[in-house]
Amino acid sequence: MIVEMHSHTSEHSSCSHVAAVDLAQRACEVGIQTIVLTDHHYQWSEEELADLRKRTGLPNGFQILAGQEVDAGGFGHVLIYGARATISKPGIPLRQIREENPDAAIIWAHPYRDKRIPAPERLLDPLIDGIEIFSSNYTANEAARALQAYFQHAEGLEEDFPAQVNLYKARTCLSILYYLAKINLGESENFWRILVEAERSLAYVATKGLNVST
Repeated sequence: MIVEMHSHTSEHSSCSHVAAVDLAQRACEVGIQTIVLTDHHYQWSEEELADLRKRTGLPNGFQILAGQEVDAGGFGHVLIYGARATISKPGIPLRQIREENPDAAIIWAHPYRDKRIPAPERLLDPLIDGIEIFSSNYTANEAARALQAYFQHAEGLEEDFPAQVNLYKARTCLSILYYLAKINLGESENFWRILVEAERSLAYVATKGLNVST
């Protein structure tokens, strides 16, 4: 399954110029099966999502879910999946967000953006569950730094989960390669079709339990 985990709508994020209906329909057209709306300091309610699904006219198999992107004080932006409610106030400390949402998944959003190089201890902060490796907000150099850090920290897991880590490495490499291609190709139909086919190929490899190396 291909899932878009970080997206914004014009309804609730000033950085977006795409309405939720158009966003979902476009995602479905290019082969994505699920989209998660992560607007800034806004989590769509179940009622709003149900109405949105109806307005898109998309098949029942296409899922539209809700998270949110939050400014976590001095830490930076984080993506939150499974929060109890909208966190409307910017600048709330990360620890408070975690304490108030103990079961949520908290992902550090685009930590390498604007030429930042996060300290290793921040990348491994126990208050977060992961970091966003690939982001359309990155330059090619920022994406390369994120990929390098990913490989460094993934090495510690390879002994126990070799097939999984190699698969994730392959997926990440493809994301970076296609991101670089996007700079030259633009958001063309061919670009998105190639990316979807690559993801499907990797999903097939995963189901066969094969070891993918890069």
